Amino acid sequence: MEQIGTLIGGEHRIDLSAKAIEVIDPYNEQLLATVYSSSSEDVDEAVTVAHEVFEQTMRHMPAHERSNILRRSAILL
Repeated sequence: MEQIGTLIGGEHRIDLSAKAIEVIDPYNEQLLATVYSSSSEDVDEAVTVAHEVFEQTMRHMPAHERSNILRRSAILL
C-alpha cells in the first residue's frame, strides 16, 4: 500500500500523526493508498517554495511558454 504525504519542493513528506485518509477502490473495495492531511505549516512552506521557484524560473520565461505549460497541464487534467 502506498503512503502519500504533502509534496513540498519535489519531496513527499509524511506526518504519521496527521489525519489519515484511506483511498479505497470502489470496484473491489481494495485499499489503494493512505493519504495524510497537511498541516497549516506544510501549506505555508509549500506556498513559500512555490513562490521561490516561480521567482527563479517562471518569471524569466516568456509568457507564451508559460501559457503552453498551463494549456498542456489543463489537457492532462
